[in-house]
Amino acid sequence: MFGRLTAIMVTIPVTCSWTLSAHAGAPCVPQWDPAVANPGLNGEALVVATDDQGDMVVGGLFTGIGARAFARCARWDGASWSAYHSGFNDSVRALAMFNGDLHAAGHFTIASMSPAMHAARWDGSSWIPLAGGLDANALALAVSSVSGAPLLYAGGAFANADGSPAKRIASWDGASWSPLGSGVTIPGQSSAVYAIKEFDLGSGTLLAVGGLFTVAGGQLASNIAVWNGASWSPLASGLDGPVRALEVFDDGSGPALYAGGDFEMSGGVLARRVARWNGATWTAVGGSGSWGIGSSVRALTVFDDGSGARLVAGGSFTIADGVVVDRLAAWDGAQWQPTFGGADGIVSALAVGSGQTQDQLLLGGAFTLGGGIVAQRAGIITGCADPAIPGDLNNDGVVDTADLGVLLTSFGSSDPIADINQDGVVDTADLGVLLTNFGAGA
Repeated sequence: MFGRLTAIMVTIPVTCSWTLSAHAGAPCVPQWDPAVANPGLNGEALVVATDDQGDMVVGGLFTGIGARAFARCARWDGASWSAYHSGFNDSVRALAMFNGDLHAAGHFTIASMSPAMHAARWDGSSWIPLAGGLDANALALAVSSVSGAPLLYAGGAFANADGSPAKRIASWDGASWSPLGSGVTIPGQSSAVYAIKEFDLGSGTLLAVGGLFTVAGGQLASNIAVWNGASWSPLASGLDGPVRALEVFDDGSGPALYAGGDFEMSGGVLARRVARWNGATWTAVGGSGSWGIGSSVRALTVFDDGSGARLVAGGSFTIADGVVVDRLAAWDGAQWQPTFGGADGIVSALAVGSGQTQDQLLLGGAFTLGGGIVAQRAGIITGCADPAIPGDLNNDGVVDTADLGVLLTSFGSSDPIADINQDGVVDTADLGVLLTNFGAGA
């Protein structure tokens, strides 16, 4: 093989050598950050988000981190954990930034040692109630401009907001609560909203609402419906089980709304755990493979680890469409794959934050190990920056002999990192690109 490359390689204007094995200049591999777990949370993380500083915020059931008390909400600034005043008397289930402030929702009724019925705002020093709050648990928060100006939307198991009817969902404008029509429900039975997501598939902004319900705005709607700012509509026949997560993703065929949860079918179409809505119909995401008995998809997000954007799912599953995974799986538009080494316990929450040079995947759940390293119920996976220069395979800002070593190690393989022109094979065409840019960035 190397005989065919000699004529090209001798043009490199340096004298060098390399080891064709693991070395300091190896391509970047997304990694779990061990610092986040030292120390870690003593209870499950149910939600992760970022604040106005870009720091990770975690809410959940935990009451401590290491030897310090942290009452169900904490911030990680990249080096250490800090508390939000005295925290909450019960679990935090949802977090969102609205009007420049962090908002929290959950099972709590006390925040910063004062009454706050299931929803509160952080003012920089303490938690402030959102008027009279909600009369039962809040489980989801999202910001949307579906009604014009941005509003904060809360979903959950409540029936009233600030004393007025608001079945399972309400909007907050910074001063008062408002219902969304007659809301969503299951007549005579328990119901709840678990997920809220703004989306636009080309016909205008809509607010998708998922959960456990059979009626939305007086119309039949099986566990998912949309609010257009004035009225409710079902999404075809809906889904046959609870919807716990919503995300927008373009798999190459155009943007679509993805739903995750406990379901198996949409109408007569098999759609296990994750389904895709293209604006007209539901389709399965993957084939007819198993996701395991009793499993659930709890979280969805879109994350680019440096190899392209993928839809990442977290939950209680250990099989994804027949593929063995450990509670984390990624959909690339063609198949589900295990990703980032998985986790040893339920992944309850996913979000994306920004690191110094690349995006980060934020995770929360009941796990204690992630990717084989200690990860006490919260984690950060740092992605790899796209090479600024074609041929800079190790992302160090210069195309040099280290990159050439990476390419030669992978020569003849389908390694996507070394396959610069992405034609499926690492060959002389890729070597030509690297040599054309050799020395660039120095």
